[in-house]
Amino acid sequence: MSAHRRARRGRIATALGCLWMVLTWTVLSFLGGVVLLTTDGQLHKYQFMAVLSGSMVPTMHVGDLVVAEVVPPSMLASGDLATFRDPTTHRLITHRVQSVLWHGELADVITRGDANQTGENWTVQADDKVGRVVLRVPHAGYALAALGTPAGQLGLAGLAALLGGWVLVTIWRPGPEDDEVPGTPTGPVGHRAPPARRGPRLSVGVH
Repeated sequence: MSAHRRARRGRIATALGCLWMVLTWTVLSFLGGVVLLTTDGQLHKYQFMAVLSGSMVPTMHVGDLVVAEVVPPSMLASGDLATFRDPTTHRLITHRVQSVLWHGELADVITRGDANQTGENWTVQADDKVGRVVLRVPHAGYALAALGTPAGQLGLAGLAALLGGWVLVTIWRPGPEDDEVPGTPTGPVGHRAPPARRGPRLSVGVH
């Protein structure tokens, strides 16, 4: 196999690998965005949230994607990261559980952000549902939030088109023609000119 063909195969493999990686993350971000937009951050068993504040630094940072499993309050324990909906702002707040105190069918759950000095007291019933964090994906929350805007969706479509064009150009781009060596006859062997015959060597002397 010529060096030109090996180089072209290497470019194809690199292009396809990069395309697969980018498309995988794009699809995952897109699916997460669809789930977030169609369920208002809630699903039957899971919650998908983008971290919007630094109250949980260094455990979670702004722009991270958080996935929480929806569980009853009885499954919460001290040290868990729990998600509650603020009744005033209706925003989802994810902080660390400090204690869970039961009073019959009611539970007082005290939470606090790792970077905060004060906490919150949530009163929930035994049959309520809360979120318990099971996964954090660094920086993926930015993509999730961007997909919720028309500009983000338009940018996603443009990125897909650019990637497709880049792969086609990479695959079909002509390379240096190194299959032929300069000065080497390229015609059929039977039609090549015979090598020149050398005559007798003459010695020229000084008399």
